[in-house]
Amino acid sequence: MKKCKYCQNEIDPKLKVCPICKRKQGGFPTWAKILIGIFIAIIVLSAIGNADDETPSKTSSSKGDTEQIYNIGDTIAFKNYEVTIDAVTTQSEVGGEYFKTTPSDGGIFVCVDLKYKNTSDQPISSFSTPTIRLVDSNGTKYSEDIEASSYYATEKDPDRKILSDLNPGITVSDNEVYEISKDAYETGEWYLVIDGRVKIKVK
Repeated sequence: MKKCKYCQNEIDPKLKVCPICKRKQGGFPTWAKILIGIFIAIIVLSAIGNADDETPSKTSSSKGDTEQIYNIGDTIAFKNYEVTIDAVTTQSEVGGEYFKTTPSDGGIFVCVDLKYKNTSDQPISSFSTPTIRLVDSNGTKYSEDIEASSYYATEKDPDRKILSDLNPGITVSDNEVYEISKDAYETGEWYLVIDGRVKIKVK
């Protein structure tokens, strides 16, 4: 025998419904379901609030219809930082006199110079800085070429934070390099996408 979880009378453990109070056995009790519902509602509302906070706004002018497309040179404000893409260039070689590299056969380097500023009142971890991807007209996202970016950094000498936090009010420069098929880059439209949702037209 076991006790009914609602009326506490002893009943056959095989029964799915208590013969005394007529309530179903098993599953979560009502109070547990209410707590779970409240917990889920808090998570959803928090996510919506964060999404609203993260909605970017541009501090310089640019035209757009259904989808906002930004231009090189626009400063885009997020919740905790501002990002400006200063320049996007192509190079067949990156690096200095002693440390340099070239793209693979048929490739070209797309070099991005940018800066971002901590506009919050708290330090920002170096792991929470903007995430940028180069995207083609088909929506294919290209990751940064870490090796080429390191060589390119010897040319540009960016002052980005590697392991330290970015303190409030501080602006740093950074750079990224992407190795892309030269033929593909010369045809079609290309964009930079910041944090997965903000598009900046490159060409």
